[in-house]
Amino acid sequence: MVIGRDFAWAHLAKAGGEMTHALFQAFPEVIEFSDPAQTVEQHTAFQDRPDQVGDRKRILNIRRLPSWMLSFHVWKSMVGLLPDFEKAPMRSPHEIAESNVADAFLMRYMSPDQPKIDVWIRTEKMIDDFLAFIGDYADLTPEKEEEVRNLPRVNEVSYDKQVDHWFTSAHIRLMYVRNPIWAAVERAVYGSTADGLEPFGPAPDWLRPLEELGKAAAVSR
Repeated sequence: MVIGRDFAWAHLAKAGGEMTHALFQAFPEVIEFSDPAQTVEQHTAFQDRPDQVGDRKRILNIRRLPSWMLSFHVWKSMVGLLPDFEKAPMRSPHEIAESNVADAFLMRYMSPDQPKIDVWIRTEKMIDDFLAFIGDYADLTPEKEEEVRNLPRVNEVSYDKQVDHWFTSAHIRLMYVRNPIWAAVERAVYGSTADGLEPFGPAPDWLRPLEELGKAAAVSR
């Protein structure tokens, strides 16, 4: 987690945590507190630090569900998960699609009594969203913007990231059915799910109205 003057930025597992730390290194003046990168603590949920978070804006990374699910399961099989880094065999495409692990992780950061995230940072547009966000807190000069845009990716595992090489359209539809909370959030933040289909069913009542879920930084200005 990164704490600033009026914001708290949490790292949803496998949604750009280490890259977020690298981006903030260009603007150390905005940081009041930061957990070390590649630690269990960097993924601490907002509700687990009520005194630090307080009424600060809540910022959370997000990613398209099929890409997040693939990344999560590949990471789990090749590196293992915190805190013990115990590896697990790679699951089949159907087993991955049938899992509700995405909703389980997201529910660590959102809850029925406090669902709102003020700003979402899309992993696919991380640089643009970060620059749109940080401009409200720091002097974003052309030189600083160039520095950020030239940062190398960090802590990435090499694997085939083409979602359609792993999953059929039926697999992807099943993912969204099994993870309705993530599906609702993705529609609110991106405008649609990755498959472009209509919702299979209504979003949970506590997630409505969707406009209260917050927007991606680069499109909310």
